[in-house]
Amino acid sequence: MIEEKSPLRSEIADIQNALVQGADGILLDKETAYGKYPIESVATVAKTIAETNHMIDPVKKFKTLYSICDFSEKDEILVMNVAKIILDKNREPIDYILTLSKQGRIARLLAKYYLPVDILACCPDTKVVKQLNLVTGLKAMKVPNYTSKLLGPDHLIKIVIRTNKSMGMGTPGHWVIIFRAKDPKEGDDESEHYFKFEKIPE
Repeated sequence: MIEEKSPLRSEIADIQNALVQGADGILLDKETAYGKYPIESVATVAKTIAETNHMIDPVKKFKTLYSICDFSEKDEILVMNVAKIILDKNREPIDYILTLSKQGRIARLLAKYYLPVDILACCPDTKVVKQLNLVTGLKAMKVPNYTSKLLGPDHLIKIVIRTNKSMGMGTPGHWVIIFRAKDPKEGDDESEHYFKFEKIPE
């Protein structure tokens, strides 16, 4: 689309293949630097990404990732179990997944499954929040430091859930899956995580 207003079929296929294989975004170079149709190029990429994301089957994605899973990774197994719960058609209503982490590792692992629920990553580091907001399927927000004496992780989680509810995210009586690190000791890298279910209050 440097010279032409319409994309080639091969260009659309390249974008779709990249997304199916796990790319989080598409970078345009010549099309927007000096091409004749920069706005049309960006609009075409955005439309292709939106349509491709709807085409990806989470169940097939789960089976593919399961076949190549590194079962020695505790976090990977944890995330896979949650993905299995989310994809179960007979489950109780789960509105979203909330992760509380300083590095966003769990949120990134969850995003690759293209799950049919929102994934909200809460992090105290502005730089990490900006990085997470570039990942497909993630919504990241900056939160206060929850390891201080004034604000613990459990209290922060309750605040976030209530705030989300007041903004229309979450239905009272439905569930939220919460990921967080085990209470870290001095110098711990937050490598140990667990998840729990919490009901959205009335």
